Amino acid sequence: MHHLEKVAQSVYSASTVEDILQSLVNAVSSFSPWSMCWVGLVRDEIQNESLPQFYAGFREGGRFTPRNLISLKVIRSGKPMCIRDFLEAAEEYPVLVQDSENLGARSALIVPLEVGDGWGVLWICTPDPHDYSPDEITLATVIASLAAVAFRNVVSAARATKRQEAAADELKRLNAVITTRNAQLQQLATVQETLIRVLLEDEGIGRIATAISDLLDTPVVLLDRFHQVVAYARIPADRAEELRGNFRPGAARSGSAANTPPRTMTVRGETYLASPVLVAGETVAWVLGVTRSDASNMVVAFEQACLIVALEFLKERRRIESEIRVQRDFADALMSADPSTNASLSVRAGHLGIRFDTANVVLRARLSQVPDLGLGSEESDELAKLMRLKLLGYHKNVAVVSLSASEFLAVVPEYSSSPRGTPADPGTAIRSAVTSALARPYASAGLKKVPVSIGLGSPYQGADGLKQSLSEATRALEILAGLGFDDADLAFSESGSYSLLSTMDGADREAFMTRYVRPLAAYDEQHGAQLVRTLEVFFESLGNVQKTADALYMHVSSVRYRLSRIEAILDISLSNHDDRLCLQLALNLLRLSGYQAVQADPDPSGA
Repeated sequence: MHHLEKVAQSVYSASTVEDILQSLVNAVSSFSPWSMCWVGLVRDEIQNESLPQFYAGFREGGRFTPRNLISLKVIRSGKPMCIRDFLEAAEEYPVLVQDSENLGARSALIVPLEVGDGWGVLWICTPDPHDYSPDEITLATVIASLAAVAFRNVVSAARATKRQEAAADELKRLNAVITTRNAQLQQLATVQETLIRVLLEDEGIGRIATAISDLLDTPVVLLDRFHQVVAYARIPADRAEELRGNFRPGAARSGSAANTPPRTMTVRGETYLASPVLVAGETVAWVLGVTRSDASNMVVAFEQACLIVALEFLKERRRIESEIRVQRDFADALMSADPSTNASLSVRAGHLGIRFDTANVVLRARLSQVPDLGLGSEESDELAKLMRLKLLGYHKNVAVVSLSASEFLAVVPEYSSSPRGTPADPGTAIRSAVTSALARPYASAGLKKVPVSIGLGSPYQGADGLKQSLSEATRALEILAGLGFDDADLAFSESGSYSLLSTMDGADREAFMTRYVRPLAAYDEQHGAQLVRTLEVFFESLGNVQKTADALYMHVSSVRYRLSRIEAILDISLSNHDDRLCLQLALNLLRLSGYQAVQADPDPSGA
C-alpha cells in the first residue's frame, strides 16, 4: 500500500501526459519492487520513436526500443502479459534475444495503459528470469489504473482549457464582427438618412446619383429599364455611355427576385457593381458603381442606395402614371367620333398645354416586326415618355401616348418644314427614341434595325381640325402598310391619289378592282404571265411602248402583244383617257390591298 501511495502522489502531481509518463517511470523504479521500467504511447504497428516514451534501470548505454507487436497484442487483449524468460520466448519473439543482450533484462510484465483517448503500455522488467506472481500482476495493474486516472484528469483539464481558449477566441471574433457590423450599421444609417433627405427634397434622380456617389465615395451611373443613362456622378459623360454600352444585364433584365445581390462586371480594367432596382418585383432601373477595396461593406450600402433609387423611381412612376392618365384621356377624346367630346378634348388639351388657336399635327407611329420582347404597358408608357423627351428638344407642348405595345400617337404644334432625317424632324426624333431604347433587344432577337412606320396628318386648328389630322395620320399609316413599307414616313398631304383611294368603302374598292385589274391578276396567276407588271411599267413609262420594252427587257412586239391581251381581257382601250385613268387608280388600289405583281423576267426572250 505504501508503494501505491508514493506512485499515486507522483503521477497525480504531474500536469501533462509527458510529465505523468516520466513520473510513472520514476515512481515505479524508485518505490516498487522493480527497478527496470519502460512506459510509452503506442499508436500502430509501425515503429514510431517520436511518440513520448520514458524508461529507467536498464543497462547503461542500452536504449530500450518498444516492441509494438507485443505492446499491441497486450492493448488489444486488455490484459497483462508475462514473459518469464526472453530467451525462452525467443522462438515466438526473436527480438527479445537482442533486448536481453543490450538491456540486461530477461523477463517482462507488460500492462496495458489507458491514456485519455489513446493507449500506452507499461513494461516492468527484471535482470533474471522471473515468474510474476498474482500479487505482482495486481500491483502492476493498479499502478496502471492510477496512471489512467491521472491521464483522464489531465486530458479533461486540457480539453476544458482548450474549450475556454476556443470560447475566448470565439468571443473575440464575435466582438470583432459586432464592431464591424456596428460600423456598417452606422454607415447604412448615414446613407439612409442622407438619401431619404435627398428623396424628400424632391431634387430629382440626378441629385440622388450625386448623393450616392458622395456617400460611397465612388463613381455612379444610373440606367433605366431600357439601359439608357438617366444620371451619373464622378464620371465623364462619354465614360458613362461606354459603361452603358458594355453593360450586359442577362436574365435579370425583367422580373428578378427581391433579394438579387449586386453582380460584378469589368470594363477597361475597372470592376463595377451592378444592382437591379426593383419595384413590385420588376427591374425598372440599374445602379452601377466602381468597387473599392472594402467591397463587402460597399455591397450592403449599395443595396440600401438601390432601395432609395427604387423609391424615387416609384415616385416618378406615380407622377408619370398621372400624366399618362391625362394624356390617355386626351387620346380617347381625340379618337372619339362623337362631336360632343370636342369640349372635353379642348379641356384635356389645355391640361397638356396644347393650344387650339394654333395649328397642330398628329403623328401615328407603328413598330414593325415586333419580336416577343415582353413589352407591357409600363414599358410602352416609358417608351412614349422617351419619344416625348426627344420631341420636346425641338417642339413645345408635345403629347405622346402609347396605344399598344407597338403603336403610338403624338401631337406636336405646327412646325416649319425641316429636311427629312434631321433631328428637328418629328419622325427622326421618334425613331431616335425607339432605336436607343430597343436596339439591343431587337439585336438579341436577330433583327439588325428597329423598323418604324410613321403617318403624318396635316396641320389644323381647333378640336375638329385635330381630329381631321388624326384621321389623315391614320390613313397615311394604312397606306404605308398596304404598300408594304414597314420603315418609312408618309405625310397624308404627299400621298397623292392614295389619299382619295383610302377613303373608299371596302366594297367599292373591290368592285372597282374587279372591273379593272382583278381579271389581269387572275390571268397572271393561272398562266404565269406578267400582265399586271407590264401595265404598271407601261404607265410608269408614260405610255411609251419602247421604254416599256426596255424596262422589261422585252421586244417591242412582245409588249404590244401583251397590251393587246390586256385590252381584250378587260374590254377597254389603252388609247381612251378614262380607261387609262381608271386602270391607274385600280392599280393603286391593288397595291393598297397588298398585291405584289410578278416581276419582269430579265431574260430578253421572256414573253
